[in-house]
Formats: sequence, structure tokens, C-alpha cells
Amino acid sequence: MCALIKAGGLISEIRGSIGGYVFSRGKSGATIRSRVIPVQPNSDSQLEIRYLVATLANQWATVLSVGQRQSWTDYAALTPWTNKLGETIYLTGMNWFIKCNITRMMVGMSIKLDIDTEHLIGANLQNVSFTLTMVAAKQVSVAFTGDQPWNAANCGIALFLSRQQNPGINYFKGPWRYFGFVEGTTPATVSPIAVVNGDFPFTYAADNGNVFVKAVCVYSTGEVSNEQIFGPLTTT
Repeated sequence: MCALIKAGGLISEIRGSIGGYVFSRGKSGATIRSRVIPVQPNSDSQLEIRYLVATLANQWATVLSVGQRQSWTDYAALTPWTNKLGETIYLTGMNWFIKCNITRMMVGMSIKLDIDTEHLIGANLQNVSFTLTMVAAKQVSVAFTGDQPWNAANCGIALFLSRQQNPGINYFKGPWRYFGFVEGTTPATVSPIAVVNGDFPFTYAADNGNVFVKAVCVYSTGEVSNEQIFGPLTTT
């Protein structure tokens, strides 16, 4: 059950959950709906993320040197972030250390103990498109034009897929499951690049709904790009 709301007076915007209700904003305006608690809240993917967060929090406290922690603090001061209300905020150095390295660990890269604040890339994806092959190879093909900052050694794109949505749904915000990694090379790999995995994280049926991909660039400097959502994907 979902209802539209119009805030005013002391409160102009609400995001997130309070008690048994979730506040958000869509094309129709601000909405409030009942909060649904999953039957099995501890899925394998949730447990994996919690393990990665705990591992990185321990690394921050016990492994990083003072200088390494300072490099992340300096990066945090240089890097604004947009929250759910559209406000510009600044995360902590520890927040960025965990955020960047969770993605690195998921794609099989080593933990970056410090970040190179002298050579930041900070580039999001441009001139890139994705195609999902549902049969035979079970792959996501990445087509691109021009020079791509992620298409270099120790860089790439982490790909996350959505569940298949109803044909009428043209925008999706999550949840996501990790699918694979588009590995950049030196010299740069030519377009297109096919990411083949043994299976998709969800069951898909050809021509029976929309699928979306979330892409996060991973750079050799240690930083990651903002999350970008593409779709509905062209499927074959």
C-alpha cells in the first residue's frame, strides 16, 4: 500500500524508514508506504556484504598506518557526496575506504590501503551501452566509443544486475546482485567487451520483462565512480 504525501511547515523532505513506514520520492511526488520485512533477511548476498564491511572496518583499525588513514581522510575532504535528499555531504575517510574497497574485493582485486589523491580520475561512464544475452553464453556485452578512463591496467567496471521487472517498469533502484567485471587493459581493449559468467544471479526469460544493470568504475588510484544505472537493457 502506498500513498502520496505533501510535506510542509517544519518538515519539507523525508527519506528512509521510520517505524513501520518508508518515505521516498518518485515521479508522482513524495510517497509513504508500509515497510516490508523479508521472510529471510539474512540472504547469502547480505551476509557477504556484512562480512566485507566487517573485514574492512578491522583493516582500518588494525592494519592501516596513520599516513594511510590520512590519505583517505584527505580524499574524503576533496570528494562531495549526494545523499537521498539531493544534498551535498562529505563522508568520512573510513566511509570511503570501505566503500571503495568493497567493490574491489567483490571483483577480486586487492584491498587498497591508501588512495592516490594526486592522480584522481573521478570519471563516470560516458558513451557506453550494455546488451544482455539471456541464452547460450549468458553474458553482458559492453559497447563503448572513445577513450575510457576505466579501460586501462588495474581498472574496470563492476556490473550488478536487477531481477527481471514488469515490461512497464522503466526505472529501477535496487536491490542488485553482482554479476561480473569488465577488466580494462593496457593497451586498451577494443569495443565491445563480453562479460561471461557461469550463470545470472537471477532467473530471466527472454522478451518477458525489463532488466537493468548498475555499473561502478574501479580505478587504479583506489577510487570508484558513482553508481550508474542503465536500462532497460537490450536483450537477446
